[in-house]
Amino acid sequence: MDPIIGATGRGYAVASLNYRLSSEAVFPAPVADCREAIRFLRSNARRWNLDPERFVVWGPSAGGYLASMIGAASHVTEFDGDHAPVAGVATTVRAVIDWYGPIDFGRMDAQFDASTVSPRLGPKRDADSPESELLGAPIGDLPDAVRQANPSTHLTGLHPSTAPRFLIQHGTDDQLIPVQQSVGFASAIAATLGPDHVMIDILPGAGHGGAGFEAPSNLNRIFAFIADALQ
Repeated sequence: MDPIIGATGRGYAVASLNYRLSSEAVFPAPVADCREAIRFLRSNARRWNLDPERFVVWGPSAGGYLASMIGAASHVTEFDGDHAPVAGVATTVRAVIDWYGPIDFGRMDAQFDASTVSPRLGPKRDADSPESELLGAPIGDLPDAVRQANPSTHLTGLHPSTAPRFLIQHGTDDQLIPVQQSVGFASAIAATLGPDHVMIDILPGAGHGGAGFEAPSNLNRIFAFIADALQ
């Protein structure tokens, strides 16, 4: 979180969204929690001197996944969960920064098998994988849930004129989330919304996080992207 919190030094307000973990509730509960948090912030924008029209989401790993779901599925009311939406308050954002988030749970094992990177944990199809725990059962048993949990599924519901822009960054040597996840997501965004809606940076030799992501030059690139997206 430190690089993200550092945005305060560049004139941005930063909020860290709390959400239920897979040990507490299954999908779409974490997405619903983030949507409710965005509505809460937006409905209190005047109180905290926020610009409700210039929201950006940014997260690493699971946070990158949730940021992508917020950006891609703001129109999907089923993801409000048990929360009663605040009337007239949207969950839309202007930009998404996805740091090495999982996207298509059902393809992760095959992508690792096809790469030269050895996964650090067991197969994603196992019942105790983070992805299976998020969905509440082994992912192989839940093809419909895997599809609904994939941000790419929901891109067709966006209009290019109002859709957020995405910056995706992923390391080639990530042993937790195969880099092909981000490559595939970027391709889906470009195909659905247009290539101007997505930028993808593949960091050679980088793992699941690390110095390359937090390097000043990379952070400058990210904040330049944010500034451009908010114009």
